[in-house]
Amino acid sequence: MKKITPKISVVMSVYNRADYAKTAILSILNQTFSDFELIVFDNGSTDNTVEVIENLASQDDRITLIKNPKNINYTLNLIKGFKLAKGEYIARMDDDDISLPKRFEYQVKYLDEHQDVVLLGTFINIFGDTTRKTWVNISDADEMAVAINFYNPICHPTVMIRKSFIEQFNLKYNVKELYAEDYRLWKDIIFCGGKIANLPIELLNYRCHKKSSTMTSKFAKIQDKSAERTRQALLRRFYNSDKEARQARHSVYKYPFDVNNKKAISNILEAMKKYTDIVPYSGIEKFEKRHLGENVVIDVFFASGNDFVQHLATAITSILKNSLPSEDFRFYILDGGITRKNKEKLNQCKNIKPFEIEYIKVDLSLFKDCPLTPDSSHIPKQTYYRYLIPLLKPNLEKCLYLDSDIVVEDSLKELWNTNIEGNYIAAVEELYSGAPDDAKRLKTDTIFNAGMMLINIRKWVEDDISDLLFQNTQKLQKLGILKWLDQDVMNYTFKDKIKFVSPRFNLQWNTAIAEDYTQYDQKDIDYALQHPVVIHFNSCLKPWQKNCEHPNKKRYYYYLKFSPFKNNYSKYMVSKIGKEIINVFYSKKRKGNITKLKILGLPLLTSERTKMYKEKRILGIKYSRTFIRDDVLQVN
Repeated sequence: MKKITPKISVVMSVYNRADYAKTAILSILNQTFSDFELIVFDNGSTDNTVEVIENLASQDDRITLIKNPKNINYTLNLIKGFKLAKGEYIARMDDDDISLPKRFEYQVKYLDEHQDVVLLGTFINIFGDTTRKTWVNISDADEMAVAINFYNPICHPTVMIRKSFIEQFNLKYNVKELYAEDYRLWKDIIFCGGKIANLPIELLNYRCHKKSSTMTSKFAKIQDKSAERTRQALLRRFYNSDKEARQARHSVYKYPFDVNNKKAISNILEAMKKYTDIVPYSGIEKFEKRHLGENVVIDVFFASGNDFVQHLATAITSILKNSLPSEDFRFYILDGGITRKNKEKLNQCKNIKPFEIEYIKVDLSLFKDCPLTPDSSHIPKQTYYRYLIPLLKPNLEKCLYLDSDIVVEDSLKELWNTNIEGNYIAAVEELYSGAPDDAKRLKTDTIFNAGMMLINIRKWVEDDISDLLFQNTQKLQKLGILKWLDQDVMNYTFKDKIKFVSPRFNLQWNTAIAEDYTQYDQKDIDYALQHPVVIHFNSCLKPWQKNCEHPNKKRYYYYLKFSPFKNNYSKYMVSKIGKEIINVFYSKKRKGNITKLKILGLPLLTSERTKMYKEKRILGIKYSRTFIRDDVLQVN
C-alpha cells in the first residue's frame, strides 16, 4: 500500500526509452532511502517503453504511471509532476541516467541539516558515447551563487528541491525555455532568495548518447537561446543597462568554461563586487581563486634597442590591459641603446596599470663572437642577450622572456603558473614548415620557438647554462649549421630539457597550416587560433612593415592606440583609409565584380578579389566562436 505522504516525490518524463528506462527506474527503486513515490510520465512513446514501465509498476506500488496519448513539450510533464508531488522534497530523474544507490540518502540528510538550501544537486560521472569532462565541479552555496551567472553549474537529473519553497513563491518550469527550463527555474529560485548547492560526491551516472535531444545541432541551438536569456537576466543585476549586461554575456562562454578569456571573467567579477547584497563576497573570492588563481608578481624580460621601442611599448600595453587585478609586473629591459626620451615614454604605460621597470645595460663586447646569419637578417643582435638573463637576476626562481614583436590577448597567469619541473624552459614548438629540417640539423626531436620562454633560472644557474650557450654558439658556427642564431643554440643545448606548452602561448603566423608536421593535434591548434594568449609576429610578417599580410595585424594596432605611441596609430588609420579610397577607384576602373565594404560606417566599394582574400586570410580559416561546439557536451 502506498504511503500517503512520502518524504520524496520523484518526477520522470519518458519517451521511447525502452532500452534505457528500465535501468533508470531500477536505479531509483534500489535506493537505500526508500520513502518515496515515483511519478513517471510516458510522453506518447511509440516503442515498448510503456510495457517496460507497466511491468515494473506491477512489482512496486511506489510507481505511478501517467500515459500521454501523444508526445508533448516534456516540460509540461515536469510542471504537472511537481503539482502532483506529495513529498517534502521533489527529486528529478531522467529516463537514460542511473542514480547511484545512496543518492537519496545523502541528499535528504543534507537538506534536513541545511534548511537554508532550497535546491541540491550532486556531482556526476559522465559515461556513454563520449570522452567529455564534467561541468559540475562546484558545491559551496556561496560560490554557486556566483557560478550560475556564467553557466548552469547543476546537472538537472541530480536535483532535489524543497517543495515548500516552490509552493510559497508559486515557482514552476517555463515551457518557453525548452532544453534550458531547469536553468530558468534555478534563476527564479535565486531571485526569490533561495540557495542552491551541490553535494561534492558523484551520485549519478550521466549518459551521453547520440539520441539525446541536446546532442543534436537543432535542439542545441534552441537550448542556447533559452540559456542565454537566463544568463542575460542573471547578469543584468550587476549592470546599469541591458546593453552592458549583453556585452558581458557575450564576452564569456558558458561551456567549456576553461576556454574563457581570464580578463573577461575578471571584469564581470569586479562588477559583482559592487553588489555583495546580491552575491556573497566570499563566493566571488572562491570563484576568483578557482578560475583566476592566487595573487602573483610576474617577472618579464624583454630585449630591445631604440628602434624597437614602439613595439616594446605596444607589447607592454597589451600585457597591462589584459592583466588581472591579482597580477603585478616587474619588467626588465635588456637595453640595446634606448634613449632617455623613449624611456620616459615607456613610463607612460604606468597610466594603464602601475608596474616596476628596470633597464639593464648589456656589455656588447660579450657578444662580439655571436654572429648574424643570412637567414636571420631581420633579427637584431639583441636576441643573444637572452643568454645572460639568469646571470643578471640569479635571485629569481623563474622569469618570462618575450620578444618585443608580440601582443598579449589574455592574462599571463596561467602561463606563469606552469610547472617547469626539471626543465630549462617551457616553450611552444617552432611551427614553420622548415622546423622538421631544423630539428634534424640540430640533432633534436622537436625544436621550440624562442619568442616566448618561461625560464627556469635556478636550473640555468645550477647547470652553468649561460657559459654553455656561448660555447655552443661557437661550436655550431664552426660546424656551419648555425642558422637561427640563439634559437638554434638553445635548441641544441636544451634538447630533452624543454617542456612544450599549448601553442596559444606563442601563436605564430603559420600555426594553422602546421598540422602535418607538428606534435600538436588539430584540437590544440584550433584552440590556440580561437583563444591565443600571446600573438607572436614572427618571421618577416611585421604589422608595421609596408603591405604586411599577417592575419592578426589589427591586434597590434588595437594596442598601439592605447600606448604612448598612439600618434602613430592615427597615421596608420589615415594611410589605411587612403588605400581603401584608391581601392574604390581601382575597382571602378576594372569594372569587375564589386561588393560593399564599410569603412568608419561609410559604404564604399572594393574589388571582389579583395573581399575573397580578406575572408580566406593567411591562416586558411575564418575564426569562429563556435568551433568547440562539435566536440563538447551541450549543457545549459
